[in-house]
Amino acid sequence: MAKKNKKPQKDAKKKDGKKSGKKGSEKKSKKTDKAPKNPRPISTGKGTSVAEIAAATMAHLRSGKPDSELWAAHFSSKFMSIEGSGQGWKGVKAVTKKCEEWVGQHTIHSVNFEGPYVGATGFAVKYTLDVTNNASGQRFTMSEVGVYTVEKGKVVQEEFMYFCPTDGPADASAST
Repeated sequence: MAKKNKKPQKDAKKKDGKKSGKKGSEKKSKKTDKAPKNPRPISTGKGTSVAEIAAATMAHLRSGKPDSELWAAHFSSKFMSIEGSGQGWKGVKAVTKKCEEWVGQHTIHSVNFEGPYVGATGFAVKYTLDVTNNASGQRFTMSEVGVYTVEKGKVVQEEFMYFCPTDGPADASAST
């Protein structure tokens, strides 16, 4: 024989014919009894910490080694690379092609970087490049900030944000 559910229904009528569970009842739900836990810890998950990846990135930049070595060690194979122009590339193959095309179109005279600026979910590096556009012969200096998002010990996104002076729009063709 099946047992009957002894718990009363929320809107079940009491013996006197009135509904139980009125709004404004003196009982508070368990959710409202607890105060919000703010501030609360923010985590990127298990794996290499943001600070460790940021330090490894800076060491890599100083070494002059190919980016593929950094990507293999600290980036998700499906990471997203976003340029300030609003274009994005997903995955190591696509990002490699983007970088090769940009380097083929420019002569890089120098690159300076500062950082890392480390946060709870990622880090940033400021880059200043002295380059010449090979097609036009125009030499220029560009500044950008690379913002790297970390999840579960890997960089899952890099986004490059350009310095945009108030006297005119940024040159999106100068992206790395």
